Amino acid sequence: MRNGKPGKTTYYLAFEEVERFCVLDQLTEDRLSKLLGRNDEHGVKVVFVSACHSEMIGQIFKRVGVPVVIAVNSLTPILDDVCRKFSRHFYEHLVQGNTPKEAFKAGKDAVKGSKLDVYSCCCAHKHKAWCKWEKHFKQLEKNKQEYDKDAPHDLHMPNSIEQNCKCPKKSNIHKSTCRYYISFREAFIPSNSELDALKLDIFNWENLDPRTMQCTAKVCCCSPEIPHDET
Repeated sequence: MRNGKPGKTTYYLAFEEVERFCVLDQLTEDRLSKLLGRNDEHGVKVVFVSACHSEMIGQIFKRVGVPVVIAVNSLTPILDDVCRKFSRHFYEHLVQGNTPKEAFKAGKDAVKGSKLDVYSCCCAHKHKAWCKWEKHFKQLEKNKQEYDKDAPHDLHMPNSIEQNCKCPKKSNIHKSTCRYYISFREAFIPSNSELDALKLDIFNWENLDPRTMQCTAKVCCCSPEIPHDET
């Protein structure tokens, strides 16, 4: 969790105090450092912080010298069932003698392709300051215009009738020639001049597969680097 103060944000692990019921105990980075001691003394080899948006907490463990830290991307949440499935396979492979990297891959593979591996539209992640999609809906709210509550989702999830999209529906990966992707790009992905100003380029969204020589594109307003699924 985090505690915001003017000019500074402090991240901490949230626990309940041992001697006082329902009283928050904030385990801050300073306290954690004192608790674990020097990097070569605490002996902690692996930490798994299985909470939504826990990346910043994971960074705390890295700074106190834990060599392997697993956390959830700070921009995205995660389903409880997905976390349980990943954790079970991750720990099973660890106790079997596999390396943390091998166990991590086994956990991801267990989730990938399972019923829990669902497509997440861009509503599930935080948005960058320049995001046109977010600005669009903030403007609608500011003007007090009425729109269907599912409209934000609709813009990230193609309607096969209106857009004639034949790409997989449970993925944000589309053909670069897909009419749905093209309309989304024109509306919400920065123009070439805007990309230059942001020090980005269209290849953050579009990719040529050298094996098939087909160009695919990621339908995302501002964070194409984030997998839009539960992995």
